[in-house]
Amino acid sequence: PSWSYVAADCFAGAAELVRYLFKLGHRKIAHIGGSEGSFAQQIFEGYCRGLEECQLPLDTSLVIRTRADEKSGALAAAQLLSSGKEFTAIHTASDPLAMGVMTCCRERNVAIPERISVTGFSDIMVAKQLSVPLTTFREPTAEIGAESVRLLLEKISGTPGASPGHLKLPGVVVDRSSCKAI
Repeated sequence: PSWSYVAADCFAGAAELVRYLFKLGHRKIAHIGGSEGSFAQQIFEGYCRGLEECQLPLDTSLVIRTRADEKSGALAAAQLLSSGKEFTAIHTASDPLAMGVMTCCRERNVAIPERISVTGFSDIMVAKQLSVPLTTFREPTAEIGAESVRLLLEKISGTPGASPGHLKLPGVVVDRSSCKAI
């Protein structure tokens, strides 16, 4: 694009979460992700890449694309749990989706992480305060802010040859209690 942006590397983060779950022994990893937007697509593509890197097949019956809010996460989890399909982990594209999954599981007496491991994405403030603290991908928000300001100042100052900056910054998997080895 002709405009500048700074964002977390959602693709790499999503793939890293799949590899994390794989290392814990998970081989049937469902995905609940956003239905629209570049970040939702990048996360889904990262999930697919993670499966590929772990030599796991993509089972489209374990993929639900929906709105990225808590209610949608609960509805999608209910759909997965009612499907009869086997899975041991749910990889989500946002912490609110993961929170919805956790609510649905609690209501159905499906233990997290004993029965299903759950990952989120972003590391919002409440993620560590949940009854089962959420394993998630932490976006580098401070670095995103600093780099955004730097690019803006370059643009304002009219730095010769300054082209639009397109930066994707790495984040980190935050290991909490919502995932366990099987």
